[in-house]
Amino acid sequence: MWTGEKVGTYAHDLCHIDLNIKSDSADDSIKTFQVDPFTKQVDSCQTNSWVDFFFIRSKNEYEQSISNSVVVVLTCMLIVFSFLTLRLSQQQTDYIAVQSLPDRIQQAQSVQRAVELCKSNPTLKESGLYDPTDGTPASCQTVLQQYGK
Repeated sequence: MWTGEKVGTYAHDLCHIDLNIKSDSADDSIKTFQVDPFTKQVDSCQTNSWVDFFFIRSKNEYEQSISNSVVVVLTCMLIVFSFLTLRLSQQQTDYIAVQSLPDRIQQAQSVQRAVELCKSNPTLKESGLYDPTDGTPASCQTVLQQYGK
C-alpha cells in the first residue's frame, strides 16, 4: 500500500521496471503483455508481471538539453536579426543616395560653370570653387588642371 510519500532522485542510464500485479481474489488471473520496441512484436509476459527497460537522463543531461535548446533559439534569432539589419542597411544606403542626389547635381553644375569661366579667363584668382583641403578659393589654373580637358 502506497503511503503517499514522494521520493525524488536524478537517475541516468538504463532503468529496469518490474511490476507485479496482485489481485485481492486468489481466483483472478491477470494476463500481461507488451510490445518489444526492437522487433515490434507482442511479447508474452509471466502472469501478473510486466517488465520494461528505459533510459532516464541525469540532471546534468537534462539541463544541458535545455541549454542547447536555448542556444539554438538564440542563434536562429541572431540570424533573423542579422538579415533584418542587412536589409535595413541597404535601404538606408539607398535613401542616402537619393537624398544626396540634388547636392551632387548642384556640385557638378558648379564645377561646370567654374570650368567654363576659367576657360574664358584662365588668369582669374577665384573660380567660384574652393580647395577642399584648406577651404581657400581655388584659382582658375588649379580648376583647369583638375577639371579642364
